[in-house]
Formats: sequence, C-alpha cells, structure tokens
Amino acid sequence: MIMRQRAVLFGIVLAVVVGAVPVLSQANDDPCAFNLSQLVAGLVEAQAASSAGEPENALPVLRAAAEALTILADRCDEALNAAEMAAPESAPESTPPLESTPSDGAPAAGSLSIPGSFRSPNGELVFDYPPEWTISAFIPFTEGSGAVNLATSDAALQALNVADPVLAPGEQAVQIVTGSPDSITNAEINEGDLEALAAFFIGTFERRYDDLSAPEYTTIINRPAARILFGTDNVDGVVVIVQLDELRFVVIGGLGAKGERESLIAAIDSIAGTLQ
Repeated sequence: MIMRQRAVLFGIVLAVVVGAVPVLSQANDDPCAFNLSQLVAGLVEAQAASSAGEPENALPVLRAAAEALTILADRCDEALNAAEMAAPESAPESTPPLESTPSDGAPAAGSLSIPGSFRSPNGELVFDYPPEWTISAFIPFTEGSGAVNLATSDAALQALNVADPVLAPGEQAVQIVTGSPDSITNAEINEGDLEALAAFFIGTFERRYDDLSAPEYTTIINRPAARILFGTDNVDGVVVIVQLDELRFVVIGGLGAKGERESLIAAIDSIAGTLQ
C-alpha cells in the first residue's frame, strides 16, 4: 500500500490470487476521500486464512492494512493542515479586496495525465489506454513502484474489489503494477528475471484456479514478456508481465466477462504496447 507497501495484483487477482494484500484507492483527488472496499475485502480474506489455520497468509495482509491506513491518515492530515495554513486571514476593513486573476485553463501542477494517456506522479509508469475508460488514482508502494486500476466503467472497476466478481458482456477491468520483483511479489523474490516472476504467479494461481495456462513467452515492443491465462466460473483473466529493464517490470492483470478472453488479451496487449 504505501511506504514499504507490498504490491498485490488487483482485488480479485490480488485478494483471490496473490494472497489478499489489499490495494486501496481514493475515490477522487481529495486525499480525505477514501475507498476502503479493497481493504475490507482483504481483511475478510485474512480472517478466512486465519480460521483455516494459515496465519502466515494473513499476517502480510494485516501489516499492509496497517501501513495503508497510516498513510491515508497522514495524507488526509497533511491536506487538512495545508488547507488551514493556506486560508487567508481576514483583511482589515480599510484594505480593498484583491482582484482575482482569470484562469488560463492550464492543468494543475500535479496533473500529469489526460484521458487516454497516463503518467504516474513518480514517472515510473507511462502508458496509453482507451480514453472512455475509468481510471483510479495512482497508489505508490515505494519511490519506484505502485499501481493503478482502470476499467470500461465504474461498475467494472468495482469488480477488482470483490472476491468472486461477475462482469457484464463487454466489460473489462485491469490493474497495472510496476516495480522491482521485490515490490511486486511482497518480497518473496528479492532478485529475479521474467521467468522467476512468471513462476511466482503460476505458483500462486495454482492454489486458486483450475483454469490456468503455462506461461507463454513473447516480446512486446521489443521487450521480453510473458502471458498467463486463468479463469473462474464467472470471469476470464489474463496476466501479462513486461520487463522494462534489468530491475523494473510491469505486471498487467485483467478480468473480462466469461467467454471474452480474446478481446481482453487484445485490450491488455494494446496497453502493454504503449509502455514507456
């Protein structure tokens, strides 16, 4: 989640797939507007793991949740303090009011993305996506890593928050995680190549899905890549891992309506083809 936040690939593929470490998001640009649904889903998964006698699977979730809540509280507190300090003091009656300066329409200083083109604030993740899609705020893990969620609609975006989602025909939801093998795998892999990351996801998915393919190794924009297919009774899933350089990877995990895997692959490959 943040600070030493451990990455998890989307709610379902993270709550259900990679061990239930929740990824939080903000409902909008207001740092005090929280979306805690994935946190709740993750804690439910942690409770289930504990009840099943698997506390080792619950502990990372509890630690990540504690870190996430601390970060969200700190961000909100910082924003409230900044707003309070920025509030102008009442001017004496003899002082004329300042005239406002018309806006020139330029984006705010922190606005790095436009619809259809995403650039994370830390500059580590840059890609294009269908401009009509819905996209969440970027969630940083560490200085060089983080995640963002996007989907065909707000309803599809919520599919990343539940353990057993159902997507309507034509709907797709994607989470994109960037970072080192350490940040992507919750420190299970400190160093590793593309094959090691693919093996990590296969090992994780084998415990969750009967519908699971072996990794298919390919290249995307002349970069090494691997594709893994998986599914449930309700959705089809795809994970694409792209190696940007020796130490940096991007994992794109997507969910689509059952029976629409080919269109999901096309959408994910299209996004992967624009990674910078």
